[in-house]
Amino acid sequence: MIMQSGTFKWAEELGASELGMRTLGLIVQSYAGQPFKLEQIEKLARDGISGAELRIGVLSLVKSGILCAVKKTWGERLYFITAPLFPRLQACILGPVYPHEEAVNRVSLEREGRPGIEMDLFRVLVWIGQNGLLITAKGTIHQKTISRLGGLIQLAADDLKHIPLHYPHKEVYPANTAVVLDLLLALGLIERRGSWTVNEPAVAEWLRLPSDVMRLAVYKQLLTRYIPADPSLQHYAYAISTEHIQEGTWYLLEDIICWMKGYHMLTGPLAEGQTTFMLGWLEMLCGLGFVDLGLGEKGQAAFRWRGKPKLEGQITTAGKADRNFEQPLAPVERKFYVQPDFEILVPSGVSYLLRWELELFAQGLTYDAMSVYKISRESTAHALKHRRTPADAAAFLEQGSASGIPANLRSALEQWGRELGRTSIEERVLLRCSDEEAAERINRYDGGQSKLERIGPLDFIVHEQDLKEMYKVLNHLDLTPRKTVHSESAIIYPRFDPALQAAGDLSVEEAVEINPGHPGPREPQGWIFSGTAIHIYERDEEPLSLADLFPGSEEIPQAWCKELRSYHASTAKALIQQALAWRTKIRLGIRGKVTEGLPIRLLNGNPWKVQVLMLPSLQSQDLSHSDWDTLQLLLPEDPYFKG
Repeated sequence: MIMQSGTFKWAEELGASELGMRTLGLIVQSYAGQPFKLEQIEKLARDGISGAELRIGVLSLVKSGILCAVKKTWGERLYFITAPLFPRLQACILGPVYPHEEAVNRVSLEREGRPGIEMDLFRVLVWIGQNGLLITAKGTIHQKTISRLGGLIQLAADDLKHIPLHYPHKEVYPANTAVVLDLLLALGLIERRGSWTVNEPAVAEWLRLPSDVMRLAVYKQLLTRYIPADPSLQHYAYAISTEHIQEGTWYLLEDIICWMKGYHMLTGPLAEGQTTFMLGWLEMLCGLGFVDLGLGEKGQAAFRWRGKPKLEGQITTAGKADRNFEQPLAPVERKFYVQPDFEILVPSGVSYLLRWELELFAQGLTYDAMSVYKISRESTAHALKHRRTPADAAAFLEQGSASGIPANLRSALEQWGRELGRTSIEERVLLRCSDEEAAERINRYDGGQSKLERIGPLDFIVHEQDLKEMYKVLNHLDLTPRKTVHSESAIIYPRFDPALQAAGDLSVEEAVEINPGHPGPREPQGWIFSGTAIHIYERDEEPLSLADLFPGSEEIPQAWCKELRSYHASTAKALIQQALAWRTKIRLGIRGKVTEGLPIRLLNGNPWKVQVLMLPSLQSQDLSHSDWDTLQLLLPEDPYFKG
């Protein structure tokens, strides 16, 4: 097992024992962040460490908080490395990548990464904010709406063809639309209340973030929910985003595989499905705007990071946390440029909080490093439907523009203000009585409190804000209406204050703290999940005892464990059988010398023998009862059982 020196020091600072630290390296390499059972860990015993020691090591790691334990409904326990710690541990074990320079220098660009998933999320959020997402009786979005959303998304379904995505109604939703909706749900940006709507408090916080923090939140979702329950594939997805992989440098996929095999994170030949996923993962990252794809001189798959997400608190090979995470973010460019031809040029650094309102006043023409919008009478009329007047548009453009707004555009907005919005067609709820006596009772009860507006002998208008109260009044008067009226208010585009603190004023740590996608105690809300659904199980807080780890320990003679003694052949055989059952070591006194060994198996015969892995030589020997003088059963010692 190869591990950087800093790993042990860092794990020790977290409270792990020496045995726990030895166990930790084996768990990281063998299981990555995937769950495992306690009995499975015994299979990792090697180099003289026993299965019993590994079991004790696991529980030591649970106590120190490095491992988490959950319990299935039938009581079976699962253990796994807590999500924030896994990338740190993996980075400690891995070392530098040494690609073949000649091959890398001859990589040609095959496919440039798309503009970025944050823009896809933004445009779909804008559409939902203006239109909502109505649900059919089958619980799916209308087909026309799905097609409309697909036209907003630059991520292509073909970018996801090699990723095994599992989500409901696959026959209805194309993969790219499903991924965008999944991310919006998982990040808490949309919620379902009959129809799907934007979650305004969460969106207000999200729009404050710069693009790199948005991408980091998305990348965490991919790592958490888009990787199959395969330790090798999880290692791969995390490894290519460690500090050992540099942004802007080409890497051949075959070099990455060799690098990971050198650190025992990939073992044996890869299955076809694994290599397909590895390539598919890069294709997906390209579609999401994280990487460019290339081809080596011999057609080998290659990639380079365009903007590598930095998983916070990542441990360097020196064993120290990378504190660059706490440095302030680069300032966010706050201004756009309004042109005399009514076009608006928006640099990539302009905050999405500012773009949110711009999407209402102007039509988006292109979305790229420099996005282009155009304001028109039609777009201004559209904004009016969401309670923004041409005067509001002028004030917004004046505030957000780097050099004000041209005089001709200001004049046009003033003219449109005189033409638009002077009349309106509004929906009202009508309360109609069948007779004058009922109408008079209602009128007297209202008592001129303006909850009702009488428009005829038998008719009243009920204001929307008073509708629920009016139902109570009618029930109180024994005038319960025959038919319940469902008033579906027009969707009004949420208004966020562009003057809110932008994330460029925050440190990365503070920005991630307000980020809805930051890992927290709540369960995943998305509908795509490819790994093991650990979050559905109950957290196991009950500590295990020595008797739990070594069943029957209270029934054996205590002298077996306390001291070296000579035993009759039958008793010695029973002691060794117990050592085999517990997968623990024995201590032997042989011709005046004391040594330790790990029993492997009993050999039948007359006399019987036991195959023992002698320590520390790791030489296997077949010993009979007459080959030793004294014998002792060894249970692992660990601070886990002390206090």
